[in-house]
Amino acid sequence: MLRPLEMSKIVIVGPDTEMEKTIKALHKMNIMHIVDHKKDDLDIGQPLENAEKLSEILVKTRSLVSQLDIKESPDPEKLKELRKRKLGIFKLEKETTTIDTEISNILEELRTTNTDIKNKEDLIKKLELLKLLNLTADAYSGYKTLDNFTGYIKNLEDFSEVLKKITTKYHIKNHETNKKQLITLFVEKNKSKEVQDLLNMHQFIPIETTQISELKGDITTHLSKINNELDSLIKKEIRLQKSLQKSKKQN
Repeated sequence: MLRPLEMSKIVIVGPDTEMEKTIKALHKMNIMHIVDHKKDDLDIGQPLENAEKLSEILVKTRSLVSQLDIKESPDPEKLKELRKRKLGIFKLEKETTTIDTEISNILEELRTTNTDIKNKEDLIKKLELLKLLNLTADAYSGYKTLDNFTGYIKNLEDFSEVLKKITTKYHIKNHETNKKQLITLFVEKNKSKEVQDLLNMHQFIPIETTQISELKGDITTHLSKINNELDSLIKKEIRLQKSLQKSKKQN
């Protein structure tokens, strides 16, 4: 008749960096039955519970390598130093999370800054063009009975002749730039559809003026202010890029 062997319960205590190696050795020796533990004063965790944490750390590390565009091999001396430190799983997790948060914050701020730079550059280009028409920034919108069309048109003379047949109540300003006619046209809202069709027939290329709808007064004054804001954003971008490169070298 088979009889169970008497077993003794033991607790093995050691650094968590050696846990996986120890468990594998005990399994190979086939001398212990390792079970889930209950938390007590000697809380050592569940067998191989670090596997999931290590997997998460690896995913974060690969993400960081990708975000920082790291292609070169690690410095051998730095690897030796890291091996000597023998970081525990929780210490490794903490350091990885700290680096990940730091890099993510820099990258997010960099993305926002780049978007702001692009928006400022687009606005400056539009204001430089509109300045040629000698109107204030708030002249292009805010009318109850008028619609505005601003952009480039081919053959302004032909367009004007046909426009007179649609309505005589309009105001148009123009400026030739780079051999193209830049115009801004104001017409009554009840004639907007017909005028829009006529503009399309004359290969009208509109300039979006929504960005300047909240600006008021002299365009030159706004250009000076926005150029200063752009300079500050470019300096911020350079500063963030340096921080990113510094983190790349350190980590």
